[in-house]
Amino acid sequence: MRKEPWAIFRELILNGYVTVPSDAASIAPRVYRAFDTLVDFATENISWVESFNSEGIGWKIRQGLDYSGAFAPAYKDNRGVCGKDNKVSYQSCPGFWAELKCAGFDSYPAKVEALDMELLDAIDLVREKMWPIGRALIELEPSLEHRLLNRNGTANLTIRVIRYSPANGNLAAQPHVDRSALTCVLDSSDPLSTPTLAFAKPWLSTLRLSNFRAVQADNENKILPRAVVFPGEGFARLGFEAVPPTPHTVFPLASSANRYSLVAHWMVRGLDLSGPETELRLLPTHDDNAPAIAAA
Repeated sequence: MRKEPWAIFRELILNGYVTVPSDAASIAPRVYRAFDTLVDFATENISWVESFNSEGIGWKIRQGLDYSGAFAPAYKDNRGVCGKDNKVSYQSCPGFWAELKCAGFDSYPAKVEALDMELLDAIDLVREKMWPIGRALIELEPSLEHRLLNRNGTANLTIRVIRYSPANGNLAAQPHVDRSALTCVLDSSDPLSTPTLAFAKPWLSTLRLSNFRAVQADNENKILPRAVVFPGEGFARLGFEAVPPTPHTVFPLASSANRYSLVAHWMVRGLDLSGPETELRLLPTHDDNAPAIAAA
């Protein structure tokens, strides 16, 4: 049954996020396996990483503000880097994939293409999950349409796969808000008993680590079937302050295993969320009894 726009809006404001069925049980493991293969390749081929990231920056410049000026396709390995989340990530989007193929990019190895093909299936699923929520907000505020949709009525979506390594009891990801209109966490590899993705209410004036609550599993189905969709700072920056960005974090990992996550962003057209605004993503936390927090 389709939720009415006001019902979706109310859920976003009260909780900071909306949950929807994920349906990624078959896609996500394939993505994570392909990503592991890419990480092994990239670790041994640093020159490829530099070349790929350079291509991504060039693509970002050519796109202008179609993707908020804040997104560039990239492979990033911050494992063991002081002051960074202990993770490795790969982010891209359909428009970039198409350009690489057309240009015959000679540093587009089969391992990367294999991951991109899995991510293409994932982004189709993401589009299905995010569309009703974005459409509901447009119905409530029609002026958002030209910022969220292209002339052909499509959204500019990006997708990222992340592998977090254990960080000695520190937060796996620092508290932050996203540089997007909407973000969808389609899947994570968290065990049922120890979910780590956590949110704070977006309307809190003072933010403490104790304000964050993990998104719980669907105990009835004994799985994690819920994708989570929540606002980034795009709406507030457009003046639609009724939908503030939702602070979120990833709690310390409970085991020595890596944590995987599949995340998509619905970007804002014509709005520059790059540059100095990045600093606004890091939120102050004050909690004397909080776990140790690595520098953001």
